[in-house]
Amino acid sequence: MTPYFDVTLGIAFPIGTGRSIVIGNDGPPLAGWHEVRGAGVLARLEADAKTPATARLEPVRLVEQLNELAAAHGVGRVDIVENRLVGMKSRGAYETPGGTLLVRAHQELESLCVDRETLHLSQQLAVRYAEMVYYGMWFTPLREALDGFFERAQQTVTGRVRLRLSKGNVTVLSRQSPYSLYHTALASFRMDGYNPKDAAGFINLLALSVIPRRGE
Repeated sequence: MTPYFDVTLGIAFPIGTGRSIVIGNDGPPLAGWHEVRGAGVLARLEADAKTPATARLEPVRLVEQLNELAAAHGVGRVDIVENRLVGMKSRGAYETPGGTLLVRAHQELESLCVDRETLHLSQQLAVRYAEMVYYGMWFTPLREALDGFFERAQQTVTGRVRLRLSKGNVTVLSRQSPYSLYHTALASFRMDGYNPKDAAGFINLLALSVIPRRGE
């Protein structure tokens, strides 16, 4: 299964014709989609392998629509100090409205569908992957090997994320997936899904590596 993103837009307010992102405080004061209450606009990003092909957008068109949507609300503007390949510091100002929405939605699905160890390693390797591409190392065995890891790690990353955009901010309203690992009974602070006394042995085992350093 190959995850993909789909988007359903419902925009009632006019979209600016300029390419630049508006300043956050200059964004539209009210939402345009009928499901939104209050300020902001709601975009529904979907990744569902059962969605008919006619309901999907091609990647370029998807990003173009998301660029318009997010840019109108001042989302996706970054001003950073970064490291160039040769080592010096460089200041960069970038605009990536559509990419900001896709990355945020994708991260939310990962947090819901990927186990802890795989997720943590994916986050570490994502930085390495981005660094490698920035350095021009696309046609390398390492990049191909990392592709294999991510393809396997992302197999269950599919679902629906609802985002609210307003005044330069992106707020996650909900996340759903048929592959969700979230279990209400286990996650509840009532601890109905397991015996909290089991933690005693767990704590004792983890403490074994600390005892010699404390001289006990």
